[in-house]
Amino acid sequence: MDEYNSNAPRSWKYYKNLRLLILINLIIALVITISFNLDTIGTSAFFTKWPEFIYSFLISFTLSYGISFITDKTDQRISWIQNPLKRLLVEVTAVSLFAFIVSLLFSTLILVSFYDHNFETLPWQTLMWRTRYAILISLFITLIFTSRAFLFEWRSAAIASEKMRADKFEGQYQSLKNQLNPHFLFNSFNTLSNLVHEDQDKATEFIQKLSKIYRYVLEVQKEELVSLGQELSFLESYIGLQKLRFGDSLLVSMDVKHKNLLIPPLTLQLLLENAIKHNIISKDQPLEIKIFDKEDSITISNNLQPKDVGENSTGIGLENIRSQLNYFTSSKLNVIKSDDAFVVEVPLLKDL
Repeated sequence: MDEYNSNAPRSWKYYKNLRLLILINLIIALVITISFNLDTIGTSAFFTKWPEFIYSFLISFTLSYGISFITDKTDQRISWIQNPLKRLLVEVTAVSLFAFIVSLLFSTLILVSFYDHNFETLPWQTLMWRTRYAILISLFITLIFTSRAFLFEWRSAAIASEKMRADKFEGQYQSLKNQLNPHFLFNSFNTLSNLVHEDQDKATEFIQKLSKIYRYVLEVQKEELVSLGQELSFLESYIGLQKLRFGDSLLVSMDVKHKNLLIPPLTLQLLLENAIKHNIISKDQPLEIKIFDKEDSITISNNLQPKDVGENSTGIGLENIRSQLNYFTSSKLNVIKSDDAFVVEVPLLKDL
């Protein structure tokens, strides 16, 4: 019963549209019949033209329904935004061929059924010539359908673009907020307090690295993309900060060659921070993080030793990165989790 009720609105909409289509084509058929028989209006001869009315309705309805079907199918397979020329050629060719076949078929059926023709006496040349009217009318109808489809697709693309832009700024805001959150500041100042008493040179180094981190965060907060070289230079400061905190319990190796490629700012830092935040780091269980690149991606992997207590991962950081990348590329963020490792592959961009 629930299934029936869920399908009812869709069925009602279909039949409502079908009734509207029938009504419109009845009007079109009447207009065509009248326009071709103006001299018989008001006479009994006009009522003998009902075969023409039936013909006009059948061909008009079939063309309208068929063109709607063709347009819907091409909408699903070929985008106006991405492939406008291909879409135009495919749709015009399909509609023209469909109109030619429908016009020829119905014209033949009408002449055979109502005017005592047979296949030997049919005026094939005239029938072929008259298909041009059906083709022109069909192309006009197609223009209406495709204009509507293009406007809807353009509007949807514009909305999607704005959403991705908003997601991108949300990701940047989240990265900035992570650097300013009380937990990060508390850990930083706590580490600094210990270093001041233990090793003033290291305390000075810590302050310098911390200032570099905040300077970079402020510099790139309005940037859409930065070079991988810039991001790695910043990442070295962040790693240095964490090394002063965790010592030899945190092991980070980097092997990156394609430093001219582009990446959303703070992406690598966010991934590194997540690894540090959600895994045990101790002398007995050191956290090993490896950063390396391929031709079109950069990978951050770490041995998986999740904390038993404390803050659990919600995946928000990964979603922020994914949203930012979606704005620039169709290549996807690849996350691989196994029993003993967590790997994230980030696509790199060559240019905007």
